[in-house]
Amino acid sequence: MSWQAAVNAGPFICLFGSHPEDTLEDGDVVTHCVYMYDRVSGDATLCEPLPFPDMVLSACMLNPTTMIVLQEERTLVVELDPELFNIYTDVD
Repeated sequence: MSWQAAVNAGPFICLFGSHPEDTLEDGDVVTHCVYMYDRVSGDATLCEPLPFPDMVLSACMLNPTTMIVLQEERTLVVELDPELFNIYTDVD
């Protein structure tokens, strides 16, 4: 796995990465993925991929629930579900 960008998102770190997959054809196919790393538990969860499979060049949070993601040919604005950040609010 090769990580291209990491973004602090509340109790999580959003990791954008890629890894080559061996194929029967000449050359490797590269799969791009998004993981949410939970700083408290240490778990990393594979998330739904971005709608465009290109490599992420950079990313940052615009506000607590909006992330901007830069790819070579486009800029994506990703709205994060606010419930994502409430997972530890019930803890006594």
